[in-house]
Order: sequence, then structure tokens, then C-alpha cells
Amino acid sequence: MKSYYRGFCKVPILFMSRFLLLLCTSLAGVAWHGGVYAAATHCVDGMAGPYPCSNVDLLSRVAVRSPGAADIWGFMDLNTHREYVIVGYSAGTAVFDVTDAGNPREVGFVAGQATLWRDIKVLQFWNATDRRWNAVAYVTADNAADGLVVIDLSQLPHRIARIPYAGDFAAAHNVYLTDTEFSTGIPLTADAPLLILAGSDRSDGRFRSYSLENPASPAFVATPATPADQAASDRLYMHDAASMVVTDDRKNTQCVNAGNADHCDVLFDFNGQTFDIWDLTIPANPVRLSQTTYANVGYIHSGWWSEDQQYLFVQDEIDERDSGLNTTLRVFSISDLTLPTLVGAWTGSTTAIDHNGFVRGNRYYLSNYTRGLTILDISSAGSPVMAGRFDSFPSSDAMGFDGNWGVYPFLPSGNIAISDRQNGMFMLVDNTRAGAQGSLSFTASAFGGDEIQSTGIVVQRTGGSQGVTTVNWDVVAATGSFDDVVLTKGSLSWSDGDATNRIIDLAPSNDGRPEGLERILIRLSAPTGGASLSSPDIASYYISDPGDTPVVEFSTASISIEEFGFATAIAVVRRLGSAIGAVSVDFSVSAGDANSDTDYTGPSSGTINWDDGDADPRWIEYAITDDGGGEANEFFELSLSNATGAVIGARSQLRINILDDTLPGPMPSAGRGGGGSLAFWLLGGLLSFSLVRGAVRKDAG
Repeated sequence: MKSYYRGFCKVPILFMSRFLLLLCTSLAGVAWHGGVYAAATHCVDGMAGPYPCSNVDLLSRVAVRSPGAADIWGFMDLNTHREYVIVGYSAGTAVFDVTDAGNPREVGFVAGQATLWRDIKVLQFWNATDRRWNAVAYVTADNAADGLVVIDLSQLPHRIARIPYAGDFAAAHNVYLTDTEFSTGIPLTADAPLLILAGSDRSDGRFRSYSLENPASPAFVATPATPADQAASDRLYMHDAASMVVTDDRKNTQCVNAGNADHCDVLFDFNGQTFDIWDLTIPANPVRLSQTTYANVGYIHSGWWSEDQQYLFVQDEIDERDSGLNTTLRVFSISDLTLPTLVGAWTGSTTAIDHNGFVRGNRYYLSNYTRGLTILDISSAGSPVMAGRFDSFPSSDAMGFDGNWGVYPFLPSGNIAISDRQNGMFMLVDNTRAGAQGSLSFTASAFGGDEIQSTGIVVQRTGGSQGVTTVNWDVVAATGSFDDVVLTKGSLSWSDGDATNRIIDLAPSNDGRPEGLERILIRLSAPTGGASLSSPDIASYYISDPGDTPVVEFSTASISIEEFGFATAIAVVRRLGSAIGAVSVDFSVSAGDANSDTDYTGPSSGTINWDDGDADPRWIEYAITDDGGGEANEFFELSLSNATGAVIGARSQLRINILDDTLPGPMPSAGRGGGGSLAFWLLGGLLSFSLVRGAVRKDAG
């Protein structure tokens, strides 16, 4: 196939038919539609297809659209409950719809300067005017001059767009958002999160904080002043960051700026020779609480904290090279933020370098370069144990900077996304969480009641009941607020052999004001006793005004879809008013000049159902057919009817416009679903390939 491709794909791009163009881009490894190169494969006898594995299944692999996949992040869109993964490539940033994780589809691409480094974080916030969630991705690139790239994700599920932003720097090594929930990107507190730039070309690379009061236009706040005890040779450069919101006694006894605030914002600063802990509660006046190093330090690259907030896991990127170590992950107690203490470590079986890592439940997800993804059981935080792995770079486990760059373990589905510098994006299933101690989760993804009706949120222990276990829970205000419920956090416990359900009663508050259907999120964390978390470990709790009636309607009146690109129309149906009671509504294709099967494929009719307490959005998908010929724009229309347990709202009909998008003519622009020009992709890909293979690096990520 490759030799055949080399022949007919040498035809100049302008003279290619659309079919030939699509085929050539696919064969070239340019994922126009997010081309899936590997199908779902179970891990059997230590292999998932060509990939060595243990307790991790392969769902899909997406071929790199250009060599050089860097960091990876994601989120669940609260408007639709569809899941997305965002990948930084050497030539730009791609957004993939991974709702069907076995068939990821690229929604859009924003081009950038060729570089090895590209990092992403996501903020999702409530737009009270439009009564919907908006979202933006913030992207930085090192060794480039892209500045801060701001991508509007609010047009999902159909497209993305770059937001013009004139920043005050040209390059930065990393980007981070404080005080956000990592599955959705929504704020954890009433304060707007801060955007943190690490290793920029300003201020000697020390961290710079930006206000997100206007998420589309971050505004510079401060960079830390040089502490009095700072060595003259230390310029306070930050390489990577993490943060946590502290509400326990450390807020009062160890933080400096918390004062009467209800929390302390703690920022972890990983900067090569030390990791520093800052009190960032007053953004304009960050204060360093401690500075820590250790024996055999190489390059303190990054780290993450345990969900009980008592431990910090630290990655060192070059101690394997400089000190002849096998993979070494160090564990520090941070019970005293002013004096972290080394309490343990995990040592791997090879010299593969550890890069980035994140905690979900009692699992540590470590991108391990040539070794691939390593999953550690951190039930005993000071003594991590390997629980599973997936080797996305099977050709070698040697020390080097090839292979798995990043991992994103926070999707509510429980699916794991990883990026590999040579082999693209992988969607994986973590099977390490099954065990005799059982797994803890909600019995449903949504619960609901009204302000005078207390509805229990049910948590289950499944798959085993050995030993004593506990799990913490807390709420995150979404469209609601912390004032809407009496209880905002707590803990559940089970004795040895006990697998009966536990009930959380948030005790909703009746404020007597008409507010419509409100939502808060509730999440599980920090399981003990060896029990793990399983999906759903985050759920919605819907609160309605007493006596309100359920309403169902489309989320918008019209959708316009190009034939070329993402080419999927997603009709979202939402439930408003009240989550009390079971609800159903019929839908059907009721009008239009577009033809089923030739112009689109999808259901002509059907029924949508919600259980009592459930107000999560629903959707209907229609694949738009690219017939390759020029024709007038077409449309078809959906209608809602026969509601049971609810009334149909004002948006009872949805018009889906199919826009003809044929060649010759301009290629899809960045954000429309296909990406930038194909010529740019191919040229950028060749340049990126030479960078990946030939660059002399000071460090990788």
C-alpha cells in the first residue's frame, strides 16, 4: 500500500479529485477525519495487537496528523455530555470527539508554528445570558512565537474557532489553570480560576498569573518577586505546575495569605532543581512556603498530588540518564506545606524516563516515554505498586524521549487518553481497578429533586467487598451555588464484607426564588482500603423550584453542517424545568429537501427517555454524506411530539442545513472540522518530522 501511495499521491494537490485527496491524506498519516489506524483490541497474554500491555485494553489509535504529538488534555461538554480530547501536535492543535472512544473523530484543527512542545488546558464556564456553557482551550508552545492561542470550544459539537488574542509573550513551556475541576474544566470556587504560564520568555521564565474574568482575553496579574533568601543564580524559572485548594487546618497554620478566606490556593512549581510551594491565595502577592530538592536530582519536571492532599508525586526527567537509575517516581508528604518530606518512591524495571503524571482515585497515571503508559496503585501512597501498563512505543524501552508524552485520565466515562510522539493518540480502558476490595461509584450519572424534596444520591460498592473502605465526596457548583444545599462534602464508609448502598443527602435549601432548573456536580475521591473508583465517579444533581413542570426541547433552532470535515449533525435535546419524574418524547424527520441515505444517514424517528431525577442532555446523530458533486444547499427538519411526563418547549423543531463544500476552492479553514490547508499540513508535517528526529534538546517536555 505504501509503494502504491508513493506513486499516485505525487499528483499535485490542486489536480487531485476529492476521493484521491482524502485517500492520500489518510495514507500520509494526516488525519483529515481523525483516521483511526487501530480498532478496539483486548489485552490478551500481554499484548493488545502489536502493543505490550497489562490490564489495559486498546479502544482506538488515531494516526498522527503530523509527526510530533506533544501534550494532551480533555473535558466533557456540559451542554451535551459529549467527551473531547485535545492534542498538541508539532504543527498545531487538534480537537477530537471521543464520545465513541472506539471511533474518535477530529472536529477541528488550529495551525501553529512548528515546534516540539505544545500544552493545553480547558476552562468551561456558564454563560447566564445565553443559558448555556461556554468553553475555551488555552494553548502554549515553547521554542516558537505563537504566544497564547485561545480556542473557542463553545461551537462544539460541530466546530471550533480561534479567538484573536494579543498576549504579552511569544513562547511558554506550559500552561495551567488553578481551581478547576479536571473532568469538565469548571471552576471549583466562587473565584475565577487563574491562568498560569510556566517558562515563558518573560520574567526569566518565572510563573506569570493571568485573570480569567474575561476568559477570551486573559489579563496579566503578577509574577512573583524574588524572595529575600533566593540564590543569585536562581532565576525562579518554572517548568510545570499543579495546584490544589486547601480547606483544612493548613489554611490557617501554614498558608500566609489565606486570612479569612474559606480556602488557600496552593501552587506547586516544578523548576528543574527544586519544587517550590507557593501560597497564591492573593494572586497579586504570591508567597513561597517551601523549596525542596533531593539526592540524585536530575531535572525536576512535574508532579501531582494525591486526592487526600497529603502526598505529592514528583517526576524527574533526567535522573535516569544522569544517575544511572531505572524509572524513579518520588513521593513526598505535604502534610506540612512548609517542609515536604520524602517518604517513598516507585522504581520501574527499565531506564525509561518518567514524564507527566496525574491522580484519579487511588491510581497514578504516568506517561513513561518509551515504556508507554504506566498505571500505579497508590492505595499506600508511600509505596506505589505497578497495576497496569500500555506500551504505545513497542520498539524500545530504552532511556530516551520517544513514546508516550502525556496522559489524560479524567474523562467521566473512565476512558484514558494518551499521546505518543511517534504513534499518535490512543484511547484506552483501564482494567486495573477491579479487585477484591471492590469499586466505588454512583448508581447513576444524574439525580434530582426540588428545593423541598430531599432526594438521595446513591453510591455503590461493586465487584468485591473485602476489607474496610471509605470514600470522600464533595460538590462543585455548576449552574447552582453552594447555598443551594446544606451539605457540600462528606465521607462514606463500608465495613469488611459490606456491599450495601450508601446514600448522600445534600439537603437542598428552599430560597423561595424562581431560578429554574439548577445543577451542581458531585464527585467521589480519595478511596481507602484498596477500593478503587469506577465510572460514574462524578454525577449531576438537579434542583428545581417546587411545582415546576418538566420541559423538553431542542437546544437550538438550527444547525449548519458542511459536507466536508466533521460532517456529523448532532441534534441535542435538553430537559428543563424539573428533573422529577420519568419523561419521554418522540422525534421524527418531518420536512426537508435532503434525502435520507444519499444526503445523510440516521434515524427517521424514535423515542428519547429520561428516568426520574435525570436531566442530562440527549442527542441524535446524523452522518452527513459527502457526494462530491456541486449542488445547492439542502436541509432536513426534526420535530418533537408526544411528550409523556413533560411539555414540549418553544424549540420543538430543529432545522439541519447541509452546506455544499466542494473542490476546487478554498480548503476548510482552521476550526471548521478539517483543519488548515492540506499543503500546510504536509509541509508542516515534513518540517515537524525533521524537528522530531534531528532536534538537540535541553529536555523533552
